[in-house]
Amino acid sequence: MLRIWDGPRETVFQLEVFESGRLVVSGPEDVEGTLSTDAAERLFELGTLAFGDFNSQGCEPWRKGRTHAALYVLIDGNWAGSLCRGSLDWPEGAGAQTHRLLDEISRHLPNGVRLPVEF
Repeated sequence: MLRIWDGPRETVFQLEVFESGRLVVSGPEDVEGTLSTDAAERLFELGTLAFGDFNSQGCEPWRKGRTHAALYVLIDGNWAGSLCRGSLDWPEGAGAQTHRLLDEISRHLPNGVRLPVEF
């Protein structure tokens, strides 16, 4: 699950990908669909790799930062997650895995549905 918001309780975009391939997007436009097994596994892999970006330089809180995002993955029945709150920029760890994750997500969204971030 990837959740992006502007302020407290103000979700702008939420994406959920299930092991079955089910894709649920909540935001300005709600979308549901089914991904191939390969696509779902790729998003899971990229999501897991992106944890490091959230805990590194580029996700440091600032007083007027407006980037808020949470990334959670269910691994073997346990939730793992990372949070980026009040940052000036989108998380940009050494591997820039978050950018790869967002790029891959964009490939699976219907035309006209866009992520609320620039990358």
